[in-house]
Amino acid sequence: MSQQVSVREKTILVGGLPEPVGGVTTFLSRLLRANFTKVSAFVDLYPASKKRVPNEFNGQLFVSKTRLGAYLSLFRCLFLYRGGFNYLFNFSRLRSLLLFLVLPKLSGCRWELILHHGDITSGLHSLLTRFILSRFDHVYAIGDGQLESYRGFGVQDASLSTISTYVPATLSNLGVEAGIAFIETVHQNFKCLIVASGFPRALYRHDLAVSLVEESPDRYLALFLYGDGELAEKYRKLVHPQIEVFWNESENVFNYVLGHSNLYVRPTLKDSFGIACADAISFGVPVVASDVCQRANGVIKFPVNDEKAFLYIANQRVQEIICQH
Repeated sequence: MSQQVSVREKTILVGGLPEPVGGVTTFLSRLLRANFTKVSAFVDLYPASKKRVPNEFNGQLFVSKTRLGAYLSLFRCLFLYRGGFNYLFNFSRLRSLLLFLVLPKLSGCRWELILHHGDITSGLHSLLTRFILSRFDHVYAIGDGQLESYRGFGVQDASLSTISTYVPATLSNLGVEAGIAFIETVHQNFKCLIVASGFPRALYRHDLAVSLVEESPDRYLALFLYGDGELAEKYRKLVHPQIEVFWNESENVFNYVLGHSNLYVRPTLKDSFGIACADAISFGVPVVASDVCQRANGVIKFPVNDEKAFLYIANQRVQEIICQH
């Protein structure tokens, strides 16, 4: 069974904090909040104009407005925090690890790695991948597929374990005034509030969520979009009496709306887990999601890219909700 990541004393977290909002940054934000006394420094590799740093964190934050500056900050951190420090590196795919061909590993430091995308195949040569992975003292796999891939690259079981990258969310009223007003308005005028989220990209299949609410006037969709994608312009221009599009909202606002919704849908073509699915279940909100990856217990799954199956299952769930209204 997958366990939560165990954060050691004198840990340096490397990855990113919101912004941007995504699976990796959400995971690290929650991990930092839950282990702020153990984390000595955080190196943020994702340039952004603003960052949402947990109030509890008093360690050193390395952040830059450029990708080059972020990598230079990482080099600086490696020399400042050496001898007895544990580095937990967080990336999406194997290709991101090319940096480790030149990154100096100083004596006494421990390196650990989490790749957050379920599919870790890449165009890197196998020998090159083996060398890079051999530099880590421990590698965490987020599923059986990753586990076997790492073994195929020569990572020994003694340096390998399976973990869950889900850190439970908490409902907070901090800064969610707009979310509170939104929820009150929707529940006064509609019988079922549906939530969907992700990037404005075709692989998230937000069009299916739109189709779901268009089947009946008593449904409303809160669509939370983050970052860029080929469909960004389309959804920025979307005007619909049954849809509200939220852009780059805080986790607090999203969790508040999610926790007070009737259904969360995630018909993605690709995914690594779907943190929002697990959050919704923990809030008592039913979830309909594609079976493209491992999902949290309790998620109602349908065959990936089967539009008819999604609409049939989701409609059944909506009708149950409306009958209970």
